[in-house]
Amino acid sequence: MVPRSAALAVAAIAALVPPDPARDAAVVEALVHAVPLAEFARGRAAWRRTWPWLDWTSDGCSAPLVGDRGRSFDFAWPCRRHDFAYRNLRRLGPPHWSASARDRADARFLDDMRAACEARRAPQRPSCERWAALYHGAVRALGGP
Repeated sequence: MVPRSAALAVAAIAALVPPDPARDAAVVEALVHAVPLAEFARGRAAWRRTWPWLDWTSDGCSAPLVGDRGRSFDFAWPCRRHDFAYRNLRRLGPPHWSASARDRADARFLDDMRAACEARRAPQRPSCERWAALYHGAVRALGGP
């Protein structure tokens, strides 16, 4: 646990850091496309303290009735990273939020879900892959700029 005084110091420093869209876009780019998903999951709390001005909120997989977990799949972390990408790139606006940036974020989402499927027991993988394709199709149809 971070001592309250340290948390306040980080918040005070963050308040002094001027907005820098290029820097923030580079951080988002690295955390979405260069960092393995397991590392993103492990490091998220520390990175939230390092870059508190970024949007770290997530509603998980906002699929009605299904959510981010099912019998054959667990897409909680792929959804969190996808939310991180969308929310921050949208906030940064053009040129950081564009059709090509969205395509890359959605492709990463699909790759992350497929990796989650590979970690499942063999009998669950085909169903997991179908869910991944369905989730990816939904964000492609509904998430655009």
